[in-house]
Amino acid sequence: MERSPDSSLYDLITKELKRAHSVSSSSESVFRVPKELRGGNEQDYTPKTISIGPLHAGKSNLRLKEEIKMRYLICFNSHMKPGKTLKDLILVIRQLEQRIRNWYMEPISLSSDDFVKMILTDGCFIAELMWRYKNIDRVDRGDPIYSMRKPRLAMLYNLQRDLLLLENQIPFFVLEDLYGFKKNNECHSLVHLTLSFFRNVMPMEGELHSPKSETSPKHLLDLVMHALFPHPTRIAGIEPMMPQALYQDIISAAELELYGVKFKRGKSASLADIKFHNGVLEIPPLVVQESTVSLFRNLLALEQSSDEYTGLFTSYAIFMDCLINGEKDVELLLRNGVMQTWLNDKQELVTLFNRLSVDVVANLEDFHFRRLFHDVNLYCGRPWNRHRAYLVRNYYDVRWDLLNSVFLFILTFTQTLFSALSYSPRNN
Repeated sequence: MERSPDSSLYDLITKELKRAHSVSSSSESVFRVPKELRGGNEQDYTPKTISIGPLHAGKSNLRLKEEIKMRYLICFNSHMKPGKTLKDLILVIRQLEQRIRNWYMEPISLSSDDFVKMILTDGCFIAELMWRYKNIDRVDRGDPIYSMRKPRLAMLYNLQRDLLLLENQIPFFVLEDLYGFKKNNECHSLVHLTLSFFRNVMPMEGELHSPKSETSPKHLLDLVMHALFPHPTRIAGIEPMMPQALYQDIISAAELELYGVKFKRGKSASLADIKFHNGVLEIPPLVVQESTVSLFRNLLALEQSSDEYTGLFTSYAIFMDCLINGEKDVELLLRNGVMQTWLNDKQELVTLFNRLSVDVVANLEDFHFRRLFHDVNLYCGRPWNRHRAYLVRNYYDVRWDLLNSVFLFILTFTQTLFSALSYSPRNN
């Protein structure tokens, strides 16, 4: 019996509804970066060295690294716990296949075998890569990444960058399941290995601490997000919210200095643990390097596209954008130890947060520094501080005008004197 067109359409819609329900019911989904964030910044969301997961799989410029993945898979397979084989790895991923597929916001067209192979290869590569980073003394000399027992820095740096791209993620539960097969894995948890692996590309000093969360990380980028910006209830410097009506942006760092605000290098492990007390703005040091732009853009895309986050990173980006308007602000922060940089051009530091803020969709209800902004503005509004800013600003203007006039007079006098001395009767 031939089915009616409506029956076929019904089946199609039902299938789509089932998939939509399975995706919407999962809070662990990964998605492509929205177009409004990508505009003009494609390079910050695209892998340079290696693809992980289905969203960038098969790209021609990344195929050479597939050989490294297979090599690491062979090594992983040869160092598993007694009695475990490659078949056990395949079985684990096969049983998780539908859950992993639902974890991505868009349908994955790969066949079952190709999908399982990709997830298995990528997952074992990541687990082996991080284990070797912590156990570099056990790495063989022919390793393509840690050759001669020292990492090939350029390749490793690009790998660290690529593994923190939003579109280059696989579920963390896959990595944990695979890591459980690894021999001698009792010394360090996978979370510990991961944070150690990414330490040298992090925008902060000191060691990254494991997030105190009852739930497992969603993926590598999510783990780094919670390590850098833990939940605000765990940050001493985050104070209760102020009413939205009292919200007003603060002025730039150089302007704040005119009003008597001093800048102090903070000691907190969280970048967002910013405090203001008695005219002193205490800010944990930010370390800016080439990978920071890419990392911050992907953290922003992650937070802006999901309701699972508190808006803490977005609040931090807005705070830094208010603080930095020009190179004078950057120089002030560098001088006070609030910022460090590997970049030569200070203008790059200016544009880092200025460009980030263009992409921010801010919600004042989620802005975590309303109280701090209110206190800073209240301090700057005090009569003495307002008069101080006026006197300092105008004193410097008068002083430089006077110096310029004196210098111009000396220059004119000197030119006149030399002209007189060079005059001779012969010329007369």
